[in-house]
Parts: sequence; structure tokens; C-alpha cells
Amino acid sequence: MFSSHSINFNFSGGSVSWSIREVDYSAIDSTVGVRISQRHSWRRSAAIDFWSVPECDVDTIHNGSAIIGEGSLNCISDECSRLGNSYLSIPTRVSCTDFSIEYDYASGGAYHMIQLPVGYQFTYSFSSCCWISLLPTSQSSSWKLNVTINTNRRANGRFNNAPVSTMNPTVQLRVGQVHVIHIPMVDSDGDKVRCRWGYDEFEVGGIYSAKGDLRSNPCELTYNATMIGYEGVALVIEDFDTNDALLSSIPLQFLIQIIDAPIDNNESTVSPLLPPSCHIPPVYVGDWQRDACIGVNSNSTIDLRIVVEIPCQNTSTKIQDILTISPQGMTKSNITQDSMSSNTYIMYLQWQPRPDQYGIYQVCVTPADSEGQIGSQTCFNLQVDVKPPIFVRGSMIPTGIVAQNQNIWSISTDVDIVRPTHRNVYARFIRRDPFNSNRDTEIVRVNSANAHYDRRRITFYTDGTIWEKGQNYYINLDGGIAEINQTCGVQSAPVIDSNFWTFVTEITNTIEAAQIITSKSPIGTLSSIVESSSSEDFPSSTMEAISTEVIIPTSSIIAPDQFTLVSTATIRTITTTSITTITPTTTITTSTTTITLTTTITTITPTTTITTSTTTITPTTAITTSTTPNIICPRWLQFGLIINVTTNASHPEFTFCFHVNQSSSDVTVAANTWVPCANWKVSGAADPLMDLYVIGNNLKMLAQNDDGNSIPHLNCYASVLSYRLDHGNYRV
Repeated sequence: MFSSHSINFNFSGGSVSWSIREVDYSAIDSTVGVRISQRHSWRRSAAIDFWSVPECDVDTIHNGSAIIGEGSLNCISDECSRLGNSYLSIPTRVSCTDFSIEYDYASGGAYHMIQLPVGYQFTYSFSSCCWISLLPTSQSSSWKLNVTINTNRRANGRFNNAPVSTMNPTVQLRVGQVHVIHIPMVDSDGDKVRCRWGYDEFEVGGIYSAKGDLRSNPCELTYNATMIGYEGVALVIEDFDTNDALLSSIPLQFLIQIIDAPIDNNESTVSPLLPPSCHIPPVYVGDWQRDACIGVNSNSTIDLRIVVEIPCQNTSTKIQDILTISPQGMTKSNITQDSMSSNTYIMYLQWQPRPDQYGIYQVCVTPADSEGQIGSQTCFNLQVDVKPPIFVRGSMIPTGIVAQNQNIWSISTDVDIVRPTHRNVYARFIRRDPFNSNRDTEIVRVNSANAHYDRRRITFYTDGTIWEKGQNYYINLDGGIAEINQTCGVQSAPVIDSNFWTFVTEITNTIEAAQIITSKSPIGTLSSIVESSSSEDFPSSTMEAISTEVIIPTSSIIAPDQFTLVSTATIRTITTTSITTITPTTTITTSTTTITLTTTITTITPTTTITTSTTTITPTTAITTSTTPNIICPRWLQFGLIINVTTNASHPEFTFCFHVNQSSSDVTVAANTWVPCANWKVSGAADPLMDLYVIGNNLKMLAQNDDGNSIPHLNCYASVLSYRLDHGNYRV
């Protein structure tokens, strides 16, 4: 049977595939349900003129009124006689899912369930005329899309599923250049898949001639663009079993548009003040690699962040559109410019597959810019109802404080995994900027090829890297760094959360900082200084032992309410701490180092008179505790303590933590520059700034403050944070 009426130069390409849902059938069934999947593209403007239906747009896609195309997919093989009058012809009209006004195309998909006898091969064909106007290299304007359906069971007793291949209807290339076009192919059975040219007009229609050098797997066409115009490409995609026996074949046909080089308007005298345009096509730079296999459950929602970029700096060229080919039901957000980069643009795709949308689907994105340039297509494979591997939260080793030469890192997954088949998949080690997350810096990346994979654990190595002292880092993982050995190799999602896997590098015992004053009402207690525990809450148990000689000057103050008075003194010695963890106790031993500091704390109650006194605190030599709280801080301080130390350009920060042992406590932390107020600016002293974090599984910023005023004699000496805090641990 043959469909032969004219479509008046409106066809822009298409593909046909099929699948069988294995769970629905037993070994004794004589027939099997086969789902035929079609995708066809047409001139968008043809909808009203030739089919009397609304043009494809956002509204008609949503309400389902844009049903485009015409013709039928007809059974043409000898086995068709076994079908009687049933399922001999299948409509080829499709529901529009994607469109472009600029490039005048509408593309859509359709799915039909048919019952076929088990144990046979059937060939269906969609053929007619005409393509849009093509270059004279084509033999005729007719097309023919043949698909072979195989209902024989495989050696493992299961039914086969055909490959899937999808292309944007138009691939744009520049004349006078040689281009390589990547054609996406995927098979849900994990079979070997290869592409080839159509043999003749009977198999693929009038565009059967080879258009360049074709590589079979990966499928890549090397094309020499010598003439401006449209070229039709007709390919056949086939899958093979482990013995290299052919299982099935599907068609894929699309257009190549050859364009002239863009006009160089950078020398224009009309608008000489405009930034130059970019003559390089836009590129995809998103979270998932090309041909990624992404698992999604039916009735659940998946969000894909699509990121594209103009590959020129200081340019007037913008992203005009992101062309898509997508499954039914997928929605697309507006395109927005990235706030961190004027050349980067983001669009989100969202899809919730229905239970009947089983199998594998492709979504393809192609950026288009304001110069009329179309970039290369990037496609992803969506495998429905196959769960992706998930990283186990809390399995990361190490976290918290690490040595500067730490070089082994590992993380676990919830299922068995294998090394990814894709290249250039990385674990990325990123240093956090304490003031601006836009300035976070990638320090090291580790390729998955150099990692160790052991069933459910990945280990990365950063040999030779020395981490900067006292810095905060986090680790991001590219999409697909873990993969399961099923279907198309379903991959792990990208980890781009800067709080998922974090670590802090160790700091030496030298204290270097601006003056820090802490006060609290009611008075709190100091937490123990112990590493390595998953507990978020630090018990009040021990403190850093300090030998102190406090000299309080003679004075007399009457205070109306209780408060903390801070004055000057000298700390003669301060202990340093070494930690040895022995389950279930932790032993902390101390040694003494001489250092010059100042501290005095005096608590004053109403009608209290202060007089001169001298106090000595004797250091403790060993402390044990039955807990091992996770420490991400170089030092823990008491309330009512003043510490006076010096910062410089190489060590600009001072970090400490404290523990609040009850809810709704008013805490004040102050830092001041130790310079007379009249000349502190001209002295070169730094302007103090403080960050307050709550310590949980990760650090979460609560507040930030500096002195708020740089005018001499006004607020020159203090940066103050005053916050009502709940029970817990905090870092400044």
C-alpha cells in the first residue's frame, strides 16, 4: 500500500520507531502489543493553508488543537496478509510539541498501539511528496520512511525494542566549510546500534544518495558545504544482537541548511558605538553531557536546566531562541539571561511522563542567536521507569576539617554502578569565596577515567594538590559520573549544591585576627574541641586550657543591671591542643606556647564596686570526653572574652565558634580596629567585617556586618553583630 498525494513542499523530515512493553505478555501469547512512535516536522505556515488547523504555538500545544501533517504509515511486507484488515494503515498526523516562527517549522509526535502476531517481521512505510525545495543533488523530492518491526523473541526470551533517533528538522551549516554532524542514537535494550545510508529510492525515497562520509557508531556525518540551499539526508538506524545479527531498522530523515557567512557589521558606520557582533554560533554548556541517559519515573517530574552561551565577549549578539524537539507533555520556561554572565542564557524543561509513556525518549536543544546563526544540536535520552543511581547523603569521606595535603575522597551510591561510558565527566573541587558566591573558584577537577569504581563507591584522587590554609571548599559532581549497567546506561544527576559535600582546611595554632569581643546574656558555656562526629549538637563539656594572669585597673562602677565589663590585661601563655580519638572516649593533651594577648572579663551586678585584683588560671593537662562532635572550626571561645591579635594581607581572617546552650539567647559579637579613632583610616588599618553562621550538616549564613561608616571619628572602631539565637553551635 502506498500513500502518494502531494504535501506541496512542506515536509521537513521525520523518524519512526517502535517498542514492546515486556511486562504485559507471557511466553504463550500469540500476539503482542506494539507501540508505534512517530515524529514528523513540517513547515509551520502550512497548517492553515493545507490542513485547516491552527498554527502551532504555545496555546495550541497546551490545548492539543495543533494536529499537523497528513498521510499514513502502511504495512507493505508479505507478512501483512496475516493482519487481515486490522492495523494495515496507521495515521501519520502528529500533535505539535515544538515550533519556530523564525525558521518556520512545526514538529510533533504521535503514538499508536497495534496488535501483531508473535514471531514475524513487518515493514511499514510512510511515503509521499514533497520535501521543501532542495539542492539539485537530490534525485527527486519524494520521501519514504520504512520501519521494520520484529516480533520474534530474542535469545533471552524477551522482545526487542527498536532504536530511537531524533533530529531538529534543520541543521544549519556555513558554506565553504567542512562540518561534522552528530546524529543521536539510543537503544533501551543496550544493543549495538549503527547508522548507514539508505540503499535506494525504494528504501528511503528520492534523497537516497550519500551526502558525505558517514561513521556508523557513533553516528557522525562529515559534510562539505559547497552550495547555499537545503540538502535532504536519509539514514537508516539498525540494532544488532551480541552475534551481530540484525534485529530491526528505523528511518531518520532531516534537512541541512547551507547559509552564507554572516555579514561583518563590526566595521559598520551606521552604529559605530554598538558592541561588535559574534560570528561564532552559540553553544550548549549545560549540566548534562550530549547523549546523556537520564532516568525518570512515570507520574514524577523531572526538571532539566538548559544552559547556552554566546562564545564571544563584549558582543551585541544575544540568544534569540532555543529550538527544541521534545516528547508530548514537556513544558518549557522562558529564556532568561544569567545574572552572573551576560553571555549565558538559561531555559528550564519540565516533564511528567504518563504511565503509558514507557520506554525511551529523546529531547534535543539547539541554540539560535540574534545574528540568525544556529548552533549544534544537543540531545538527551530520557528512560522512563528506570531509577537513576543516587549519591547517599552523609557517605562522603572526608568532610569537616582536612589536612592541607588531603588527597583521597570517596562517596557512595544507593545501587551498583559502573564507570561512565562518556568522556570528560568530572568531580570538581571548588574554593568558596566568603563574600560573593559568584567568585567561587574551581581549583581541581578529577576525570572519572582516573577515579576508582568499586560497586557502590567512587574514590577520587587529588595527588599533588596542596589546599590553601583555612579555606572553605565544596565538591560538585558532573551529571553521569555514576552510571548503572541497564538500558542506555542511566546516569546520576549532577550535584551542583555548594552545601552537599564541603570541607575546611586546617589552620595553624597562631592566632591572627582583629580584636573580637563576645558577650551574651545569660552566660553560655564552651564546647569541647574534638573532631569527627555526625552529631550536629555539640555538648558542653571541656574548654581549651589557658594559663592567664589578669590585671584589672583600679576603678569603681555602679551598674543598674547585670552586664559584662571588658577591660585590658595580658595573657602570658596559651595552650595548644593535640587530639587522639579512642572509641568511646577522646583524649586531649595540651602543651604551652608563649603569646602576647589581652583579656579581662568582669561581671558586674547592681551596686557592685570593682577594685584592683590579680587572678591566675592554671591550665589543665588532659581532658577526656565520651563524645566526638564534628568540628569545623579552629577554635571555640567562651562568652565575655576579648582577644587582641593582628591580621595581615596573607592571613586576613580570624575564625572562631561558640555554643549556645539554651533557646532565645541574645548574643552580641563585636570587632574593632586597635587604632586610635582619630587616625585609624590613615594608619592603613583594615575595616572589620563579620559573618555569622549556624553550624548544622552544613554552614548556613545568618548575618553579616561591617562598621557601617567610614567617616573619621564616626563609628570607626566597631563592627557589631547582635542576634537572638537558639540552642546550637555557631561560627564567626
